[in-house]
Amino acid sequence: MGRILKETNISGEKPLSAGEKSHSHPVFLMVSLFLFLLLFPVSEHLRWGGMLVRLGYSLILVSAVWAIHTNRWAFLIACALGLPWLVPAWLGDLTGSTEGLGVVATASLTVFILFLLGMMIHSVMRAEHVTRNTLFQAVSAYLMIGLAWFVMYGMVLHFDGGAFSMNTAAGIERGQPVASGLLYMSFCTLTTLGYGDITPISSSARGMAMIEATIGPLYLAILIARLVALYTREKLSDR
Repeated sequence: MGRILKETNISGEKPLSAGEKSHSHPVFLMVSLFLFLLLFPVSEHLRWGGMLVRLGYSLILVSAVWAIHTNRWAFLIACALGLPWLVPAWLGDLTGSTEGLGVVATASLTVFILFLLGMMIHSVMRAEHVTRNTLFQAVSAYLMIGLAWFVMYGMVLHFDGGAFSMNTAAGIERGQPVASGLLYMSFCTLTTLGYGDITPISSSARGMAMIEATIGPLYLAILIARLVALYTREKLSDR
């Protein structure tokens, strides 16, 4: 763990700096996030869909903890935030009681995702070189913004059943958007796609949507500016 690990940057020249070693395997997190996004909408039509979703969350949780395992304090905090969701989730399957995981467990999952998101953004913004890990962390952070808001939209819907409205029949269950509809809405809002088939109605839902719609383009603009600045500085220093 104390060894100095080296990795070439995208220009093939400089090693990974000491500050970038706190997230050693972000590629696994990025892959698990993409798998979750691909499988989540399908899971609602499967008999064991609930278990598949929990497996996807668990894979993200484990790969996220592994991504920061070289940072002791971040590792301990991530475990403390993830276990309150992980344990009730799988105990519910074993006992046959899967009727929700409770507000505390869902809130724990939200804080866990936000904590990891902050760690990833911090690592990208303080990187000294543009490496593969830097790019993996940047992509993972972007996907986790959408995932975090998806979970928070679910909590809003839990407390206010009329927080969202659907303009089409797709993604509706008893007049309310199902989970895949909220995930779809989160990424449509994050990317400012704006199809308009799912609409936030309550003030809390609208406020969250406004924040997400602001963060999405702002994150991309700052990220691109940061990566271009790093890459330009490396090129200038090599002359």
